[in-house]
Amino acid sequence: MKNYNFEILSSYEFELFSRDLLQLHLEIHLESFGEGPDQGIDLRCTKGQNLIVQAKRYKNFPSLVSNLKKEKEKVQKLKPERYILTTNASLSPGNKETIKELFKPYLKSNEDILGKEDLNNLLSKFPQVETSFYKLWLSSVDVLQRILNSQIINKSKFVLEDIQAKISVYVQNDSFKEALSIIKLNKYVIISGTPGIGKTTLAEMLVFDLLSNGMEEFIYLSDSINDGYKYYIEEKSQVFLFDDFLGSNFLHNSLPTNEEKQIVKFIDRIQRSKNKVLIFTTREYILNQAKQRFEVFEKDFSKCILDISKYSTLVRAQILYNHLSVNSIPFEYIDEIIKQKYLFKIINHENYNPRIIESFTKKKLWMESNPEDFPAILFSLFEYPYLVWQHVYENQISYISTIILNSLLISGEDIDYNELFEQVKYYIEQNNDYFDFSVNSSNYKISIKELEDSLIQINRRSNDKLLIDYHNPSIQDFLVNYLNSDRIVKENLIKSVLFLEPALNIFCLESDSLIKQRIILDKTLQELLQNHLISKFDTLKVNPRMHINTWMAREEKNLIKLFLINDFFKPTINTALESFIHNSFLEIIYYRNISHMSLAAYTKLIKCFYNPKMHDSEIIFLIITECISNFDQLEYLLEIMELFEREFDNYQESPSDIITEIIEDIVHDIVNRGTSEFEDLQTDLDQLNSIEGNFQYYVVVENEIMVLKNRIKELEDREYFNRYEFDHDKLSSLNYLEDRFPSTNLSNIDNRLKPQDEINLITNLFNSLKQ
Repeated sequence: MKNYNFEILSSYEFELFSRDLLQLHLEIHLESFGEGPDQGIDLRCTKGQNLIVQAKRYKNFPSLVSNLKKEKEKVQKLKPERYILTTNASLSPGNKETIKELFKPYLKSNEDILGKEDLNNLLSKFPQVETSFYKLWLSSVDVLQRILNSQIINKSKFVLEDIQAKISVYVQNDSFKEALSIIKLNKYVIISGTPGIGKTTLAEMLVFDLLSNGMEEFIYLSDSINDGYKYYIEEKSQVFLFDDFLGSNFLHNSLPTNEEKQIVKFIDRIQRSKNKVLIFTTREYILNQAKQRFEVFEKDFSKCILDISKYSTLVRAQILYNHLSVNSIPFEYIDEIIKQKYLFKIINHENYNPRIIESFTKKKLWMESNPEDFPAILFSLFEYPYLVWQHVYENQISYISTIILNSLLISGEDIDYNELFEQVKYYIEQNNDYFDFSVNSSNYKISIKELEDSLIQINRRSNDKLLIDYHNPSIQDFLVNYLNSDRIVKENLIKSVLFLEPALNIFCLESDSLIKQRIILDKTLQELLQNHLISKFDTLKVNPRMHINTWMAREEKNLIKLFLINDFFKPTINTALESFIHNSFLEIIYYRNISHMSLAAYTKLIKCFYNPKMHDSEIIFLIITECISNFDQLEYLLEIMELFEREFDNYQESPSDIITEIIEDIVHDIVNRGTSEFEDLQTDLDQLNSIEGNFQYYVVVENEIMVLKNRIKELEDREYFNRYEFDHDKLSSLNYLEDRFPSTNLSNIDNRLKPQDEINLITNLFNSLKQ
């Protein structure tokens, strides 16, 4: 008979296990309710009989009975025709009699009380349930003995407690199946991904799985593939794990001679064998480095890339749940996470990472706070997960790669591959006192490949342009936080500003230091930046978007640059910079070919530097009005009307006629857009109402407003009819789903859950920790 220890399952997993086993045993369908507000019901069958099931996971009989006494009243209120209890605890005949007496008359016989031995007996009858509960199977005594008895080479013997601890928090997901399928096809797999995502954990689970299924020997490779050749035995079934493949040796240029060729040869040898498996783990950027340095690594390796986006909401929830459960975090702390509505903020956080979860649970951070403060503290770890990236940045990538990451800060998101190259070259040129190397297209490409899929992501657009951004928002957050404490690098960044707009977006003045995730500049650094902007003004580009920097006239670019600089430093601008902006603007104040791209900048600069005694307001008025062609630009017309109102009487051409013509054209465009969407029509109506309020002396739009209101009313009536029309065909087409409830586990149950069902399921899952 099988001898599983069901304590390895969480309370919720044990409930699902009981459900799947009883459905086969009783040949019925059982509804699952989870823990929480279940009124004493874990599982229920209402077809044919009023049957309820409770699944209780307790270490021993005394603690089980103590809980059952609390459940007795709930069961009595429900008055089921039949009551069944499953428990992980071992039960003697006397124990069963005690439980039977407790739940009279609903517990019909001792056969409806299933303890550890009974469940193991049923598993022998229904072994298919094992495949749905990998953790249970892997933690069985027989399987653990096979793992522990395997010959371990180059690594200390597996320790039972370590294996059980790892299994208890592991959540099987699609990556496990994907890796196994790659192994089945190729005899080897390379598991790559970002730091902290669970590469080594997956590799260890694969090793446990292979050893438990009969592989005889496990060889751990740490420094060189030579050990693989050394311990390779033809007649033995062997699992080789090369953790952190290439790793520090590669990063420090200390690979053994021809190591790269030996690795590829060893892979070929494994593939030709009948009884060998090879597992690699690596950071994606290291694998990319290797491909750049060694031609043999350009081979299309079979990879199982761990991507956190593959983790469903339910899998993410399970990972968090397992760590909370195993580390015995008091329920009052977990309860606050639920009550303060942090649970789903954490599970769905863009920086969600298993390493962060493992870190805060192992360090027992809850002990440093009270329950009420704990949710916000926990959430902050996901908001600022810097430690995950710091080690990589400081120790594991090339100098050029660190410069690329720094350059991205002052270049903006989704920058073109070639534009970033230009910024990186400029960074090194401007700071040549610090660097004894240069960048060229070759080593730049190598570094980009090194960073790809781990620290940066590359998106290919339809025009074949390559756009580069940080792989994860937390990487930029880390860099800002990290570099704020490094004055030298901040000076280097300032001297390297090439793309003005994104650079000023990442900087902030010391007086604005409350703005999150910005490089903070004190007065000395502000002076340095101001001097750089003056001396390099002609070199500066607005931003990396090519269309702005190529077809736009120099005067327009200068208008935008002057506005950006003035807007950033105001009101702390120094005399030299203010004078530079003022004088530079005066040189182009009468430039007649401004476009919609520079209209805002021109208008704002006029408001700052206009002097009625020195400047011709009529020319300025005509420059601005000639550029206004849509509703969004009317704000600039209003600003200039307010500024020049007293001078309108002196104009040769009536300002009123010009304004009226502009407004009439815009109103005509709004009314004749031909839109049929409710939201668009409402926007059009709002715009007409705004025009009526601001320009009532220039144009009458009452009729146009009435036309739009009638269109909206017609659309509302049509929507109301469609909403309440009963669709019998659609309703009947869903009926077939009622009887489709296959036996399943948590890893695939989320594929058929409605959003609200998933929310309830996860909330109840965490409520189950209250025991």
